[in-house]
Amino acid sequence: MITAFLNKPHSIENPAKASAQLQAASWLDAVAPTSEEVSALEALLETAIPSRDQVSEIEATSRLFAHDDVAFITLSHIIDVEAGRPQLTPATFILKRDRLVTLRDRDSRAFNAFRNQWTDDYHKKKPSAILSELLNVIIERAADVIEETQTNVNTISEQLLVEKKKPVTSLSDVVRSIGLHQIKAALVQESLIELERALSFINSLPMDRFPLATDKMWKSVARDCRSLQEHTNFITANLGFLLQAAQGLINERQNDTIKLLSIISILFLPPTLLASIYGMNFSQMPGLQHELGFPIAVLAMLASSVAPLILAKRWRWL
Repeated sequence: MITAFLNKPHSIENPAKASAQLQAASWLDAVAPTSEEVSALEALLETAIPSRDQVSEIEATSRLFAHDDVAFITLSHIIDVEAGRPQLTPATFILKRDRLVTLRDRDSRAFNAFRNQWTDDYHKKKPSAILSELLNVIIERAADVIEETQTNVNTISEQLLVEKKKPVTSLSDVVRSIGLHQIKAALVQESLIELERALSFINSLPMDRFPLATDKMWKSVARDCRSLQEHTNFITANLGFLLQAAQGLINERQNDTIKLLSIISILFLPPTLLASIYGMNFSQMPGLQHELGFPIAVLAMLASSVAPLILAKRWRWL
């Protein structure tokens, strides 16, 4: 589906019958385009559009390159955060002197937010200015993810390290939660690294073929990108500390369980020894014929069990 943005968005169902709208649009957004739609965009741009496999390669030359008066920029941004399955999806930005074209396979909240705020004022801007605004919205979306992660990290910190009256009951759930937030932070960091690399590429484009927006606008985008990277690094380090703390608490609980089982086994060793001695099949044993032999043996076994318990309390094993 192609959406042409003029004074307002227009959905293009048949590109062959909407050539006028395609020509007049300052931004064309294609979501999971068909082969027919890709051909229409190639005819409009007068250049071939690289395939998904080509732009998905990790090399910078595959993601960032210019051909004549067309610049190709492929960036990954985070999606599916609310569904609990965060992942990166690539989006290709094709910048030309008179228009901006974006191609992507998946829907995303960042693009939807920018589409919803589109007004006639955007249609009057240069394509490079539209690109900077769109990248800024992508950064804002990444910032929202990081802010949410920071809030959850603070909650986990209080549960693990502060709230002694309400200890965490399931540390395995905490570890899984830390892992999920670590994944989100890593994905945001990866997208910001790609964005920073793309900004350097955009600034290196020749001004005669690619008239860019004001330096102030691009500097603002770069500054926000660097600031968010620093915040993401801080959260990543904090998550690493929390993971170590959770593992330490897990080890402590395991040690407490082993200690308790050891003490229980020690409590039953002396009575077991006495019962084993008096359970031997000898006819001549001290106390077997005594009328108080049984209660004395029971008391001796109880005393031998209580004595280790008292020692464990005094030595603070319990």
